[in-house]
Amino acid sequence: MNIIISRPVIEEQNETVRLYSDITFGKINKRLYYEYPIEYRKYITNERIDCFLISIIPYAMIAAKKINSEKVVIKSDVKVSNQILSNLKNLYIPILNKNVEYLGQIDIDIDLDYSVLENAGGCGTGVSGGIDSSYTIAKSMAQDDETRKLSHGIFLNMGIYGGYDSEMEKCLEKNSQEICKDVGIEFLLIKTNTCLDLYRGAHGPVVPSIMMGTILSLQKLFANYLYSVDFCAEEQFFDVVHAARYDWLNTLCFSTQNVRFWPIGLEATRMDKVKFLANYEFSQNHTAVCINSKANSMNCSTCAKCTETMVELDSVGKLELYDKVFDVKHYKKNIPYYMSYTFMKKWGKEEAATDSVREYRKRKIHFSLKTYVWAFCKYVR
Repeated sequence: MNIIISRPVIEEQNETVRLYSDITFGKINKRLYYEYPIEYRKYITNERIDCFLISIIPYAMIAAKKINSEKVVIKSDVKVSNQILSNLKNLYIPILNKNVEYLGQIDIDIDLDYSVLENAGGCGTGVSGGIDSSYTIAKSMAQDDETRKLSHGIFLNMGIYGGYDSEMEKCLEKNSQEICKDVGIEFLLIKTNTCLDLYRGAHGPVVPSIMMGTILSLQKLFANYLYSVDFCAEEQFFDVVHAARYDWLNTLCFSTQNVRFWPIGLEATRMDKVKFLANYEFSQNHTAVCINSKANSMNCSTCAKCTETMVELDSVGKLELYDKVFDVKHYKKNIPYYMSYTFMKKWGKEEAATDSVREYRKRKIHFSLKTYVWAFCKYVR
């Protein structure tokens, strides 16, 4: 069965411009798009199919596994960058087919483009306010390589927090804009329906493809892109839950002759990142890690992600610096709640929780019996 990627079309609206393509797979037809401010029209790459191809790769490989009696082939009348196709065919697809049980073998029948596009030489990164994202920004600020000095910070609105115009999405977008202003880089808002319309959510196996696919729609703008990895080199493997566990492979294979993706954070554990970031004021003022879509503030300070981050900061004695973004007073009054969760995660062998407990013990901080009892009850449940 063939998956057809139609010729990408640029469509101007009032203050925005879209790049869209119709994706056809049997009786299924999806119009996928990327939307930008109108002034970015000159950077949109519609001469190549790279951005849509990368975004649908997990979809195609999952489909191939489900219908293993029939070969799945991706086709298009528009050319693809030769470097991407070579990497996909020789590395990415065969490696993942062998190592991730739900990803099947596919073929790609698209003509190659060997040319290099004229490029503005920009360097971008995603700006979410999270620890990994902020670490990438801080590392760029701290190093001397001019080609990897950030020029643009991207907020990718995928509509996963209650819709594209939800209160949470707007809150995160504003925070991203403020971070860019504080660190002196240009803010760029991009919207895409790929996540919700094709995958129906931001599932772990598809997020890297969506994010890097989006950047490949602007190959006339970016020469380098600093991609924030979630897991350090020691924690990278072929996970069936998180494609971020093999970001070393994603960033290698999704790079083109125009744009190179750099995996930032492979050298650092989560705790290394927290320690490094605590020295940067933009992180203290704008960290946003919350996964509670019903929260009425940037961080609810009680969900799993808020809890993890607050404990990490507290374990290295830096939580008070983050009182603008977390409810530190509530934390101090409810330490058994936070630490019981951390010990439960540690006993479950989660790296971040283990590192937090280790940092507390280095500082000779001890916890009440209540903390251990609560942790045991949570662990048993």
